[in-house]
Amino acid sequence: MLFNQEDLLAGFKNAERKFTGFTPKAALNYKILPNMAFYTSYGLGYDVPAGNELENYPFSSDGGLGLINPDLEAQNSNSFEIGYKGEINSEKTNIFKKNFFELTYFNTVIDNAIIPFTADGNTFYRNAAKVVRNGVEFGFNTEIIKGLKWFGSYTYSNFKYDSYQAISIDNQGNLSSKNYDGNVEPSNPENYATTELAYTRQFTKNLTAYIKGFYSYTSSMFVNDQNVDSLKTQSYSLLGGQLGATVDAGDFRIVGYVGMNNILDEKYVAYIQINSDRQEFYESGPRQNIFGGLNIAYMFRR
Repeated sequence: MLFNQEDLLAGFKNAERKFTGFTPKAALNYKILPNMAFYTSYGLGYDVPAGNELENYPFSSDGGLGLINPDLEAQNSNSFEIGYKGEINSEKTNIFKKNFFELTYFNTVIDNAIIPFTADGNTFYRNAAKVVRNGVEFGFNTEIIKGLKWFGSYTYSNFKYDSYQAISIDNQGNLSSKNYDGNVEPSNPENYATTELAYTRQFTKNLTAYIKGFYSYTSSMFVNDQNVDSLKTQSYSLLGGQLGATVDAGDFRIVGYVGMNNILDEKYVAYIQINSDRQEFYESGPRQNIFGGLNIAYMFRR
């Protein structure tokens, strides 16, 4: 991938960076039954910095002269996963007739991890660490009774810096070195879970309606590489609901819905500005809000 930026007024700022990588992957899927299987995969990753991450800053090797950071490199990763997925269907009962579930363990090791930091209120990026990410993901969906479906997922994440010698820059431009080996990678919840319960019913040939509720839980998170406990975000839960209907009227199909997010009006941190030198770590999430929509479609028939 090639990045090229030019300044038409100040040509001495022109800069170009080229990134080249090789990312092979191997995967294996073994069916123990027609609808149940174990699977595993291993692959290499090469993550090129995004355009905004290449923004230069005053303390880079060229003193911030060029338009592109000359020091930031792609991060390399080794990823492994192993899991099990399957379906259990039963025609002999009227409850839980269709069931799907999946369980996965994953491990990713990232070298030259791209880490954000701020200087004078602006966000920049650097290669600063080796990160080890271990985790487990579980998901399921099932039809409890006809029309009533239940979905759920859970992720456990143990993301830590294996080695990290950080160069910190305060708002005065002073540089200092700190060791963060073994610290938790910020802005990653250890526990995250979601679930949704939805009921759909066809009242007539031309009228179908549904109602659903959804819930999510996010555990507390660190906001900086230093892992200051007093600055951690609070864990939070969000509850929402929605109902809607589809009406077929001749050649027209009318779809309408209305719902509410954050029913309990929870105050929570939705976004973290990692390693803010001004201690401006938190951005709040939307409070209780109502949404809705109406779609009218004309269906051409032969």
